[in-house]
Amino acid sequence: KLEHVLLTKAEKGAIWYATDARQIEIEAQPVSLIVDTVGAGDAMSAICALGLALGWPMGLTLKRGSIFAGEICKIRGAVPQEERWYQ
Repeated sequence: KLEHVLLTKAEKGAIWYATDARQIEIEAQPVSLIVDTVGAGDAMSAICALGLALGWPMGLTLKRGSIFAGEICKIRGAVPQEERWYQ
């Protein structure tokens, strides 16, 4: 059963839909210098999956996902080379 749908809209933010007709829309967090957008959607999805698993409120989860996706846009490629970057 599909319970959630996440629609990312790049610099226009994201919308989360639930099967019970709830939805939450957020604006994207500003990014000072975009180097590469590869991996931004995956980063957003990963944080949303984490938020669902940990029981975070969806508004907070989306904001954290947007921030993380923005940070990914500041590097070349989808995966940071330094493990400490995730801290």
